Amino acid sequence: MTIPYYRQSDGRTPPDVHAQVAEYLRGIPVGQKVCITVMPAEPMHDLSAYERVCAVVEWYASLPTDFADIDTLANKSRVLACANADLAMLAGQLAKAENVAEFQRKAMFARSRQSLLDSQVAKSVAAAEAQVEADAEYLNLKKVEIEAAGDSQAARLLLSHASAVLDTMRQHISNLKTDRQNELAGRGSQNA
Repeated sequence: MTIPYYRQSDGRTPPDVHAQVAEYLRGIPVGQKVCITVMPAEPMHDLSAYERVCAVVEWYASLPTDFADIDTLANKSRVLACANADLAMLAGQLAKAENVAEFQRKAMFARSRQSLLDSQVAKSVAAAEAQVEADAEYLNLKKVEIEAAGDSQAARLLLSHASAVLDTMRQHISNLKTDRQNELAGRGSQNA
């Protein structure tokens, strides 16, 4: 069971946390041994995926080079992995919006060009295309498409870079675990 809690400004734990823990403990059968680990949770549940990524990346960047708390690194990498999943869904939605905006602009362009050619307002295909490209509705659709493409690209870049930080965190955890296993086996750096 995980119960997130936050210390109040006076340093005390909010009373509802005590009630939650007591309720959980009542559900444990008599005689059963349990291990309870209590650690404060970061208030990330109400942050957007972007804000969670930024918070974890800033935290990781601020660590000293010899940071060796595997559990904390694992928890933070889990938060980053979940935020990455949320970002991937957002990037997919933005890519879809980009495709829709492009289709709408191209469809409007083709309809308008054909309409100008059919009505013989434009004398040539090039003249019809130039008229359509100067049309306010077309320019608005082009603006929407450009904004959608920018948003989609920004989401892909953020996802890519957050994934790189997550890979680095995972490698850090793996190295720490290997170091720990080597030290337990008597092959660690402490024995050199």
